[in-house]
Amino acid sequence: MRKLALAGLVLAASYFAALPQAAADAAPVAKITITRATNACSAPGAGPAALGYACSYSVGTRDLSLTKNQPATTDLPDGRTFQLVLKDVVENPHRFKVSAASRKAGGNAFLPLADITAKPNETFNFRFPAPGGDALLLEIAIN
Repeated sequence: MRKLALAGLVLAASYFAALPQAAADAAPVAKITITRATNACSAPGAGPAALGYACSYSVGTRDLSLTKNQPATTDLPDGRTFQLVLKDVVENPHRFKVSAASRKAGGNAFLPLADITAKPNETFNFRFPAPGGDALLLEIAIN
């Protein structure tokens, strides 16, 4: 009976010891915040100035699950498609290596934007020109 109880205790301990590892192996997620920056601030809800523009407006957020060497894409409000590819996850210190690219509305090919190495929850940004001298801003954090 004691051996059975001990075996159950060992099994339970090994199960709970494995839980943090499983959580650590979860796919990283890129959280993208999309903002429209403009100098035409007449509409209500204008936010703070951004990158030399008089004001900004939140356009929304997107979450992209990242799998190593698989493109993750999202459509942007201006018709572009934005893509991130997880190239590697580095330990000590923990960092994510990603490649970013975009495709214009109606375009066939993705154009490379940058290769980035980011710490978890560290933000990096992209700016795309928009009609009327405005800009579409992407703020990205991976965790």
